[in-house]
Amino acid sequence: MEFAGAVSVSVTGASVTVIVGVAVSTDCDSGVPDGLYCLFVQHTVTKLPLPQPGTAKHNQRMIRATAALAAITLSTASYALTTSRTHSEAWYVEQSCAGEIEVVLSDRTRVDCLTDQYAIEYDFTHKWAEAIGQALHYGLMTNRRAGIVLIGSQEDAGYKRAWDVIRAYGLPIELNTLKREDREQ
Repeated sequence: MEFAGAVSVSVTGASVTVIVGVAVSTDCDSGVPDGLYCLFVQHTVTKLPLPQPGTAKHNQRMIRATAALAAITLSTASYALTTSRTHSEAWYVEQSCAGEIEVVLSDRTRVDCLTDQYAIEYDFTHKWAEAIGQALHYGLMTNRRAGIVLIGSQEDAGYKRAWDVIRAYGLPIELNTLKREDREQ
């Protein structure tokens, strides 16, 4: 597996364009193998007052900008490397859903898993808050009980937060977990 990271900054008049790229793959141009990702983020800021080049203020801003971009690149690379070693949410749904998968509702939202009794949202534990909202919505739209399967452990902070919110507000949600599994490399 290869890893590459790049940061490009271009200044044109009053615009600054920043492109942060991270690739975890052997070849991002000809297609990415399953589980490997290419991620490129571009951000353009217009009408940014830039100090004169060569001044102390300019140099300080450039140092801060470079440090920020380096931090973004490293965190993105770290996420990409972590993601490439774990299964996708869809994999967990396919492995454990005992109903219909990816059911499209009348409002064009998609239930990860729809059974006779439950509308179930699958997500990783760090996305616990999003899962609560989605599960409640899917339950309402399908006239079924809301269910959440958080991928991780009951010891994860996200699981504990979800459990605390569900319990504190008496939300009608069934909360479960699936153990997170690494892919074989």
